[in-house]
Amino acid sequence: MQDDELTGTVRIAAAEGFGTRFVVPALARVQSAHPRLKADLVTGASHLGLRGTNFDLTLVPGPPPRTRLFSERLSEYDAALYASESYLDTYGNPATLDELQAHRFVFFVDAMQRVRELDLESYVPRHTVQFASPNIFALLEATRAGAGICLLPKFMATTTAGLRRIDADLPPQRVPLTLVARPEVLDRPEVRLVREALHREVATRQNELVWK
Repeated sequence: MQDDELTGTVRIAAAEGFGTRFVVPALARVQSAHPRLKADLVTGASHLGLRGTNFDLTLVPGPPPRTRLFSERLSEYDAALYASESYLDTYGNPATLDELQAHRFVFFVDAMQRVRELDLESYVPRHTVQFASPNIFALLEATRAGAGICLLPKFMATTTAGLRRIDADLPPQRVPLTLVARPEVLDRPEVRLVREALHREVATRQNELVWK
């Protein structure tokens, strides 16, 4: 083992979509340089609560929370309404809000929705959710299979074949993403390295996250 090779374990919590698409590649690059460093990534909304957390880094959708923990802005991402090509061919591509409100939707189970910045109600005041799940990948697959229209992050929708942004002229919803950590872990070299890697990952892939 080289003298500058890091060891230890860094535990990270993140939402499923962002954790899979951005945290995983950032961790893989860190570990390629430091193969003895262990990373534990836990995804899902149920792990994003900040009280009593035993994670080193937690990536929370939304602005920095009121907490005694350390927090900083990591990035932002945009979300917009998408449907499958087959759905739009069958039911039409809504061009107005009135037309949109006649369609069926795919969205989070309301009681389990933790990303409050993804607000379907503000987009479509009158809507009917026909398929709901707490898992973003289930929502993505349901949309791809033609179950309805879904408010999806740009970084997921634009990389999924067969999806199209609807014609209705609605601005994207921009979701801030905050990195939260217990202050006592920030000086650990392995945590500092992972934190830097996450910032580097989002900085180099901004075009996947937001529309300019």
